[in-house]
Amino acid sequence: MSVPFLCRSYSRTGEARYLEDAANLFIQYKKRLYMPELKIMSHVYDFVVDKPTKVAWGRGNGWVLFSLSELLAVMPEGMEGREAMIGFFRELCEGYLRLQGVNGLWHQVLTDPESYEETSCTSMFLYAFARGVRFGWLKETDPYIEAIHRGWKGLTRISIDKLGNVYGVCRGSGYSYNAAYYKDDLSWLLNDTHGTGIVMLAGIEVLQLNAWLKSLRYDKDEPVGAR
Repeated sequence: MSVPFLCRSYSRTGEARYLEDAANLFIQYKKRLYMPELKIMSHVYDFVVDKPTKVAWGRGNGWVLFSLSELLAVMPEGMEGREAMIGFFRELCEGYLRLQGVNGLWHQVLTDPESYEETSCTSMFLYAFARGVRFGWLKETDPYIEAIHRGWKGLTRISIDKLGNVYGVCRGSGYSYNAAYYKDDLSWLLNDTHGTGIVMLAGIEVLQLNAWLKSLRYDKDEPVGAR
């Protein structure tokens, strides 16, 4: 969560050291939390026992991809480390794309389809996917456009009602080595503030993606997120 702050510090000051700090954070995240066999992240690295928990909590992963998209959006072309960040972004997107659920949402424990469909991580993935398509960070865009289409339709059908209430947002968490904590004990709350903002940001990115695709005369039966 420090990365968006560092990106805004760079935007206010123009000082590259803020972006260098942000990129270094991702290098450390990947070193300690990345699960290469799945191309996703562990929730926590426990320095007491010097190992990661190896549990793929949805929102923890969502924050990584969201924040990486924030960094790439302001990192200048040609800056040292930018290509490595794009490569990491693509790896993560591949991992998350494979784990999208049947209703278009991602699950509270990403690797457990029996855990509940979680709104905040879904919104973060859609936000980052849409930026990856629009800004050219992703090479093969069709699978991601389809994932955004399915995800936004899922959110509007399952997670958001006609009054704007937001369902399925995991409350604030502790951490555990046991996935059952996230699945069974860490429940969701109606209109939890961990999710309302990112749902709106995801909606904005979907609209911007639609407009961008339309400008390219992208030919689909219906726009992304059409209901």
